[in-house]
Amino acid sequence: MARSRGSPARAPWVLARDEIVARVEAMLEAAPNRPLHLPEICMALGVSERTLQTHCMAHLGVGPKRYLLLRRLHMARRLLRASVTGRNSVTEIATRCGFWELGRFAVVYRQLFGESPSATLRRAPDDRRRFAEFA
Repeated sequence: MARSRGSPARAPWVLARDEIVARVEAMLEAAPNRPLHLPEICMALGVSERTLQTHCMAHLGVGPKRYLLLRRLHMARRLLRASVTGRNSVTEIATRCGFWELGRFAVVYRQLFGESPSATLRRAPDDRRRFAEFA
């Protein structure tokens, strides 16, 4: 089989890896406001956790658990920033995003975003818009 010089043929396993990661991303896009968990994704894709781990590390540079955690943290941040103080609580938003250990949620949230979830929720709407320009 002849190959063009500008585009080397990709190995079949690379195509499979790209396809699996693309399907994961499609699942995540189809449920933007719902936390998805690793066993649910593996079952839907028909792959083992180890296979998904290998493909995510090769394609995304992080494992699927870390990728899902970061997605859920960003989902929580979006909801906290969009909430009106007094209508929603940090607990309600955290559990909606799949966090059940609220102390751990607060620690990881602060490590990633540099402020507590309650500080994000308390921020005045004008401050939220101004802060969004720099985020």
